[in-house]
Amino acid sequence: MGVWSWIKKSITGRGRRDTRKGLRLTYDAAAWGAESARHWRGADDLSPDYALSESVRRTIANRARYEIANGGYVAGILDTLALHVVGTGPRLELTPADEVPENARESFRAALDRREKRWRDWAAAVDLANVLKMARRARCSDGEVFFVRGLRPELAAPVRLFYTLYEAQQVCNPDYVSTPAQNGAGNTVAVDGIQYAADGAPLRYYVCRDYQTGDRAQGQWLTAENVIHYAHFTRPGQHRGVSELAPTLCVFNDIRRYCNAVLKCAEIGAEISFLVETDNAPIDSDGNSTLYQPQGAEALDFERGAGIFLPAGWKAAQLKSEQPTTQYPDFVRAKVREAARALSMPLSIALGDSSGYNYASGRLDHQIYFRRVNADRAEIERLILSRMLADFAALDAAAHPGDYAYNAAATWMWDGFEHIDPLKETQASAARMASGMSSLAQECAKEGLDWAAVAAQRAREKELLDKLGLGSEVAMPAPAPEEE
Repeated sequence: MGVWSWIKKSITGRGRRDTRKGLRLTYDAAAWGAESARHWRGADDLSPDYALSESVRRTIANRARYEIANGGYVAGILDTLALHVVGTGPRLELTPADEVPENARESFRAALDRREKRWRDWAAAVDLANVLKMARRARCSDGEVFFVRGLRPELAAPVRLFYTLYEAQQVCNPDYVSTPAQNGAGNTVAVDGIQYAADGAPLRYYVCRDYQTGDRAQGQWLTAENVIHYAHFTRPGQHRGVSELAPTLCVFNDIRRYCNAVLKCAEIGAEISFLVETDNAPIDSDGNSTLYQPQGAEALDFERGAGIFLPAGWKAAQLKSEQPTTQYPDFVRAKVREAARALSMPLSIALGDSSGYNYASGRLDHQIYFRRVNADRAEIERLILSRMLADFAALDAAAHPGDYAYNAAATWMWDGFEHIDPLKETQASAARMASGMSSLAQECAKEGLDWAAVAAQRAREKELLDKLGLGSEVAMPAPAPEEE
């Protein structure tokens, strides 16, 4: 081939080998080297139901309970989370859902007030706040919890409705088969004690009441109308919940193990008062060098203020304890931060210690955490409270049909979050209301207050202050100085 022909083929690409053929983008996470294989040896391609088999979920739940029972950090984190999410419990506020004739508005408002009072009486009788706290803790540790509806004639409330909580292990297959079942179309129809319709809606739950012996013959099938499944799902197609602590159980274990090891080293260092040593080579009676240990020198007991005389070449020194190191507090804080991150909880709340935080950083961390709390509350309203209110209304309407003449919309009022700077928040709230960007109902809802009760109380106070000649105007506080 001539030089010109070679140049022509090189320019046009004819006859040139395509060196790009077979090239493709690679990812380190998909590499199959020896190091990667060791690191990712636990990865699998199981479906959610097969990956979260009964034995896997039971093991994770048992270990989570063990860590909660023996770890102060994890126990405090769960208690704080349940306290922030539930608090003193949700309060029901009913408003007309449809247009009510003007001549019936006052009577309808009175009917709604009576319905709210009967709900409050029932919630107090069943201790709804503590039930929800326990359910929130169980979902965090076990991954799921089941509310089973029933009636209790002895209940001191107008409505005898009651819900019993059952742990994850108490809902299981009566035949001990934990493999998910599918129909001919490939749809999951049964997963470990729960039967589903072809569209994925739950049909029945098998509840084993004999928890201790595990005798599943003592259980019974309950229809889905009688069961509320409150679970933590992380994958599409997942039917049973997994513990929210699953990613961080090893972290809590690391904290306890490291703390115990540091404490043991510190105890040993504190128990040994001093050490006696020499640089001289020991000599026996024949003048030969040998290992020699003075008789009776294994342990010495000294009185306070006593001294000691040592032979030539011997010296005494105090044992220097190396634990805890200066990095020990940093290690604990780093581990607690990692463990609490799975719950979107900032370090200051997880530790119960805000030292070192300023106003800006503390507020920013709390905002992220409270978004998670609000999302948890919305899920409780949608999955639990809506079902409970519907069951309550069905029984209450039978006894008081006149109070249900019109449809009502339910709003749930929760405990408000205390602001880091209440004065600034008050000024911001007043500015939002003055500019029309908010209302009294919205601002009261943030504090967990009923705006109608607040307005009525303000009216009573104004009337009394005017009667006493004290005036009812309250001056706005001066703006707080900006933080430097």
